[in-house]
Amino acid sequence: MTSKKFTKVFFDPGYLSTDEVADLMDRFSCLKLIRHRKKDLAVYQARGLDIRNYPDHTKEKLSRVLKHDIVKTWSAIINDHQTSILFDRTTESSSEVFKFNELLLMCCCYQNWLEQEAPDLLVYTVTPHNVKTWVLSQVAEQIGIPVVYFQESFFPWRQFLLRGLSRNPKVITPAIQDHSEKDRKIYKEYIGKKIGKLEDAMPIYELKRLKENNWKLIGVKSEFRNFLRKPLSSTEKVKSYLTYEKLSRDIAGLKYVALFLHYQPERSTIPEGYGFGLQLAAVLALQQALPDDTYLVVREHPSTYTYNFSRNYRNKEFYELLASLDRVVIAPISGNPYEIIDNSIATASITGTVIGEALVRGKACIAFGAGLMQAIDSPNFHRYQSMDALRSFLGQVAGIENEGPDSYYDNVCNTAFTGIRDIDKHYDESSRLSYLSVSVINGMNQLLSNQLEI
Repeated sequence: MTSKKFTKVFFDPGYLSTDEVADLMDRFSCLKLIRHRKKDLAVYQARGLDIRNYPDHTKEKLSRVLKHDIVKTWSAIINDHQTSILFDRTTESSSEVFKFNELLLMCCCYQNWLEQEAPDLLVYTVTPHNVKTWVLSQVAEQIGIPVVYFQESFFPWRQFLLRGLSRNPKVITPAIQDHSEKDRKIYKEYIGKKIGKLEDAMPIYELKRLKENNWKLIGVKSEFRNFLRKPLSSTEKVKSYLTYEKLSRDIAGLKYVALFLHYQPERSTIPEGYGFGLQLAAVLALQQALPDDTYLVVREHPSTYTYNFSRNYRNKEFYELLASLDRVVIAPISGNPYEIIDNSIATASITGTVIGEALVRGKACIAFGAGLMQAIDSPNFHRYQSMDALRSFLGQVAGIENEGPDSYYDNVCNTAFTGIRDIDKHYDESSRLSYLSVSVINGMNQLLSNQLEI
């Protein structure tokens, strides 16, 4: 149990509906809603909910001596390269100096606000990944205010509640652990799809995009429309794709570790990669850790080309660099990803679902970041800690006995909140938001009732 009853909890409601938020606030008077974007406030205010925006760091004046060491606070935050990347994703600055000036002011402003408000806890529905939510949560941790957040598990109807913005967060165990027959039935159906046919295993969003493009990553008509709107971006996208295709090669007969790249920019790499958000870092780490007779096969995420292409994260030079590295091979993007998994000695990603897909298919797997792969107690799974540990894992994967997914599922049931409702009979990917919301509400009810040890 928590050692004291909460009196003030800052809560960012994220994707919850206003009705769901209102119900939580009716039951828990300690909840105080916060949002980082002013444009979001009207929706909650129209529902009669009291919600506050973050203070404006460009206008607030620091007129008091702060209780905690502000230099220690901002040093920890600004020295983390992810802070700078998150800033660049959402904010423009005329120079690097002015960018860090603004981050300094943000740290001072948010620390002043938190010290004056003195919340017991900050709660987010996802990992903070906007520069404002990131800096606020980091400041809170630096001055001793706990930060907890929900994280979808590999089984997307269940979510973890995590504490600590790091590669190894604390998993907060539910007080009420749900192992219903319905949940297990849905799990069996889900696993059956993940080890079944390609179309059943692929995410619906990716299937939909591919079908819209006649099963091509770049459709002629859609790309022509894109060129008319954004000629520079479209040209870079096509050049990048053609370079990838030119450099890719057949991987049949190779002994290899497979690395599946993420679409970027996304929360799943920045910040959840925690040091590996720049995916070249994972490429180099694996390349340096490979056994002598083994290759590293890199496969791009199809959404890089079927969704919004970002030339800040991909260009032809990136693929040329990958292809120039010793024993690094680029796999055709159009190939069956599950065949790449099945024929590998191990499958790696920063935080992606492909890690869980490899695990349930009986393959060794490697995660470089935090993300959805929590509560795993399996010899088949390795989370990056050091180069020596990574080399050791890759050196012994041939001798690891494959485990089925049941024990992993049991661990998730013991450590994650369910989002299954009474009306749910089967897993439905189109109901994903409902699963997320219900699991958050289940977790919030236990958290705010002081049933959890945080």
